[in-house]
Amino acid sequence: AVHSVNQARAAVLGSLGRSFSYDLNLGGFFDRVDPEAFAPYDFTKTWDGFHIWSEDGAVVVSDGVSSPGFSFSTLPELSLDLWDSRLNLQFSRLRRQWGVGEGSLSLSGSARPVEALAGSVQTAPRWRFHFLAGTLGDWRAAEAEQKMFSIHRLEWQPWDWFYLAPWESVVYAKRLEFSYLNPIMSYYMAQNIHGDLDNIAFGGEAAVTLRPYLQLYFSLFLDEIVLVPLSRLFTRPNNQFAWQAGLKVPIPWL
Repeated sequence: AVHSVNQARAAVLGSLGRSFSYDLNLGGFFDRVDPEAFAPYDFTKTWDGFHIWSEDGAVVVSDGVSSPGFSFSTLPELSLDLWDSRLNLQFSRLRRQWGVGEGSLSLSGSARPVEALAGSVQTAPRWRFHFLAGTLGDWRAAEAEQKMFSIHRLEWQPWDWFYLAPWESVVYAKRLEFSYLNPIMSYYMAQNIHGDLDNIAFGGEAAVTLRPYLQLYFSLFLDEIVLVPLSRLFTRPNNQFAWQAGLKVPIPWL
């Protein structure tokens, strides 16, 4: 089978002054999709919605696997940048890669786009705080459209060669929950205060970079963890976790 993804994209983009920029875009796809052409867990769809095609005079709606088809994608973005980028605010629908490694455990660039209000603040030299609050979506599953997502992350780079970033996220039912919309509120504490049972996750990442030779990184993901002594933290039933480690070595062009 042949996997073929073809996109034509048009955009209206520009800026109003030095601080505000916009990107209004629409892409059209003609695809024939074959997920088996990818290594396990590497496949991600780049289009939105479904594919539409005509066979024997009838309209066929599919995910693009069973037949070729036309689809679309839109990833609009409004961005406000202030004080030499020490403060940035975005209202957008984008794929986001937060973290080190390939396919970050906190927020991966291969995941579906998130419609969200996001921002970052440089709180001090070598410190930067990121936050995001938005809505998840999946046209194939109605229940996915009823989920919200919030995440915040603190990055610290005490030396040029060392990077550390703890983070926390929550997936919760679509409702007006100010505790999860407040970027500096602990989601874990908010859940306990309100007595909710939402999907709280914690994590952290570290990287050592020796430019231009290599980067060594480690990432940890803890999902719905019940805090117990360290000796039982990773063996307690229902405590879910994942980790990722890697080494990147750039190969210069000869």
